[in-house]
Amino acid sequence: MSKFTFSIVSHGHGQLLTQLLADLATQQSLSDSIVIITLNIENDFFELPQRSELRFRIKKNSYPKGFGANHNQAFLECDTDWFIILNPDLKIPNKDTFCTMTNFASQLKHPAIIAPLIVDHEGQREDSIRSNLTPFSLLHRHIFGQKKCAELNMVTSESRSFFWIAGMCMLFDHKVYKKLRGFDEKFFLYCEDYDICARAYNSGIAVAIDTNSSVIHNARRSSRHSLRYFILHITALFKVWTSKAFWTIVLGKF
Repeated sequence: MSKFTFSIVSHGHGQLLTQLLADLATQQSLSDSIVIITLNIENDFFELPQRSELRFRIKKNSYPKGFGANHNQAFLECDTDWFIILNPDLKIPNKDTFCTMTNFASQLKHPAIIAPLIVDHEGQREDSIRSNLTPFSLLHRHIFGQKKCAELNMVTSESRSFFWIAGMCMLFDHKVYKKLRGFDEKFFLYCEDYDICARAYNSGIAVAIDTNSSVIHNARRSSRHSLRYFILHITALFKVWTSKAFWTIVLGKF
């Protein structure tokens, strides 16, 4: 039985998706792994690798779904040890990335959500590892431009300070994702990654960074200039700041 099920959701990212699938096809020890591709909008065209030992499953939504809903839908078909979420705008230059990540996971004392380092095309770290999502942290990030990453070589758990990881590349043990019941679908496009990390932390599941693995983020920022996406973002933040998971972390400090 295959060890890996990948879930990738495309919102018109056909060209980037084609490149990512080509990278996956070169990965070591992914023979017979499952790649579930969800096309969230119509007229999204991409190409599958001509030579690949991966098994592709393609889903086409009749209407756009949120980040969490799409990946939860894919997880229903996951019968492998590991469930991996990937954004289509990633490049995976190293051929043993996912084996390295699972080896790292097996060495941890606690079950965990695992992420690699996220870097740009120049090899500079992106701020994909973040402290608790508070109004104060957003003020520093967006007003003062302080996008400081959490320290490396950290595993967050109930005995350590909380941090969360951006949802562009997340590796879950099948049992962990099932225990958390996946993403909370009341969120739509924003903050699903924060919420699942917060709920994991509060339930004794660690969030960890494998510093020996990295992927390249080919960032697209067009949504920043959209009023619709701004409103969705504000709505998601309100849901975070009124959630049990958020206040459990905040009050746990006192």
